[in-house]
Amino acid sequence: MLICPSCTSGKIIKNGKTYYGKQNHRRKDCNRELVANNQHTITDKRQQDVSALLLERISLRGISRSMGVSMTWLMAYASIAWDETSQDLGANFEWLDKLTDKQLQSIELQIDEMWLFVDFKKNKK
Repeated sequence: MLICPSCTSGKIIKNGKTYYGKQNHRRKDCNRELVANNQHTITDKRQQDVSALLLERISLRGISRSMGVSMTWLMAYASIAWDETSQDLGANFEWLDKLTDKQLQSIELQIDEMWLFVDFKKNKK
């Protein structure tokens, strides 16, 4: 017997066939549709692997292709993962107070050089 995962109702009726010929069902209480024996569920292990790839900053299309998940699911999952991420990205700013002026100037120069490189690339001739 099929049970609705959202409303836990057992009142389910047949609702035609899907494009691929599988039997489609509809819940009477919440009007949600489902296909019995759906093979499109994503396991917890795969979600952990996708989370690890998101942390590695691999492109979303690359993650979608390599993990075999849809781009729609990946965008929704990534949005949830990014919302759970802290705003300061876990940075510890106490080390900034311990730096000398010379070290701070060195960091500022490095950031300035990186920005010059990024800014230079956007103005291609």
